[in-house]
Amino acid sequence: MPAYVTCRLPDFEIERFLAEDCPYGDLTSAILEIGPQPGRIVFRARNETVACCTEEAARLFESLGCVAAVAQPTGAVVSKGGVLAEARGQAGALHMGWKAALNLLEAACGIGGRW
Repeated sequence: MPAYVTCRLPDFEIERFLAEDCPYGDLTSAILEIGPQPGRIVFRARNETVACCTEEAARLFESLGCVAAVAQPTGAVVSKGGVLAEARGQAGALHMGWKAALNLLEAACGIGGRW
């Protein structure tokens, strides 16, 4: 596998991802009244890929008060169906971070996986 350069997205970029996706909060969670319920989210690889930005996805959920875990660090080869990252916390917080984290992981792993 070729060498890769590791970098860390600053916190303000992670906050910007969230602000772009839900600038006024998460309306879906409010309407469904799921906010305080406990929940869990798991991100899996659709195909074999190279994990990328899993640490940033975890930090995104942690910024929302969730407990996050990186299953595969950036640079690790992940088989189809393998867990990239996961988080536990209030369903409202998980739902608020879901799309931003998904977009980040899809783009970064898509680029990282083209080795």
